[in-house]
Amino acid sequence: MQSTNSSLITDPNEKTLPQITAPSDMTVEATGILTPVSIGQATATDAVKVVSITNNAPSKFPLGTTMITWTAMNAGGNTAKAAQKITIVDTTAPTITAPPNVTVQATSADHNTVDLGLPSTYDAVGVESVTNDAPPYFPLGQTVVTWKAIDPSGNVATTTQTVTVQDTTKPTIKAPADMIVNATGTLTPVNVGQATTTDNIGIASLTNNSPQQGFPLGTTIVTWTAVDAGGNMANSTQKITVVNHMSPKLTPPANVTFEAVSVTSNTVPLGNATATDIEPVTITNNAPSVFQLGKTTVLWTAKDTSGNTANATQIVNVVDTTAPKLTPPANVTFEATSLDNNTVPLGNATATDIEPVTITNNASKTFPLGKTTILWTAKDTSGNTANATQTVLVHDTTAPKLTPPANVTFEATSLDNNTVPLGTPTVTDIEQVTVTNDAPKVFPVGMTTVIWTAKDTSGNTANATQTVLVHDTTAPKLTPPANVTFEAVSVTSNTVPLRQCNSYRY
Repeated sequence: MQSTNSSLITDPNEKTLPQITAPSDMTVEATGILTPVSIGQATATDAVKVVSITNNAPSKFPLGTTMITWTAMNAGGNTAKAAQKITIVDTTAPTITAPPNVTVQATSADHNTVDLGLPSTYDAVGVESVTNDAPPYFPLGQTVVTWKAIDPSGNVATTTQTVTVQDTTKPTIKAPADMIVNATGTLTPVNVGQATTTDNIGIASLTNNSPQQGFPLGTTIVTWTAVDAGGNMANSTQKITVVNHMSPKLTPPANVTFEAVSVTSNTVPLGNATATDIEPVTITNNAPSVFQLGKTTVLWTAKDTSGNTANATQIVNVVDTTAPKLTPPANVTFEATSLDNNTVPLGNATATDIEPVTITNNASKTFPLGKTTILWTAKDTSGNTANATQTVLVHDTTAPKLTPPANVTFEATSLDNNTVPLGTPTVTDIEQVTVTNDAPKVFPVGMTTVIWTAKDTSGNTANATQTVLVHDTTAPKLTPPANVTFEAVSVTSNTVPLRQCNSYRY
């Protein structure tokens, strides 16, 4: 309490109250649970005299609002009051220092117990609570723990502490047993098995570097790697050996059919065999340098680097499908000596071939008049045949032998209508002959030449002549006209119609 005393009451008759003004209200930051405050001084006036100014302020103020009453008294003992508000506030956050960061060795992947220690805190008013967000168990790795201090006014201060749970112990690993496998191709898939591992916090990954497409021939070292949750790594190796016991796959060239150019010395292109294998392959065959007529079996052999072999055969068939080259004798034209019994020399056909050839023909022993086609056939040992034809023409170009009838002398019975018997000619020929003449049906008086023509079936002709003489050796029979009597018209020049004298001969 503050007071100002001037003196005792000296004027009991004074009835007027003094005037008092309190200091201004104040808001002060707390400096402790109780905070000393310089509250200032009230002022008072009076008509006579202010003898005292007092207040009821505590020596230190608690948090919150405290009302101070100021009292002024004058010489007459009259008092006046005024109020002053003192507010103590706490807006300052506590200070907090986290425990030191902690690093511990992991005993589990996520169930590690860690002693964090205690933070140090301070607040002018006091710390009401200290908390943290630490989990009951810590996982592997870093965990940030946040510590929080709160004072009675609710001011909060935070700080962090890093907890590192680390794993520096390598896992243990044992690779699967070494393996020897048979190759199935250039690259062979192999089930390499599974490595076994142990670790105190658990294995994060287990890998190996085995080739994904398969293992080549030979030995491959597979490295197994175990990595635990702390990133610690351990390796172990496994040996995979791939061996080849598989024969090559051999495809011989296609069977060959070759047209022979010789009976025993044919050069035949065989083509190429192909082989597939996981290793290089050498291909050979037992083919002769030249082939004879007929079938030959060629043995092809494929051998890989590991000594595995495969065999396949190819048939080389040297065939003769070429017909002989046949040249028939020249065509023959023969003068017939008979209608159907002509012996004609044909000549000889010739043939060339790589094999012996037999030549035959279908000719008859004798030939008739006309054209005959002879079929010549050449046949070699392989049965190939060639045909050619020869034409034999037996023709008749000899004219018939014609003898006409004897010449005829005929006594005329008419000037131009004499029927004269001519007689019959004689004719000889190997063919049938038609005989004609150009004689008229009736003959006139005089000499007429008759041409006789003999024509055989082949059109050969022969001519001969016969003369027919129609003559008149008989005297005419004459009948004169009747006697005439004529009247003269002149002594010497009378024209007398005598009429016609009739004469008859035939």
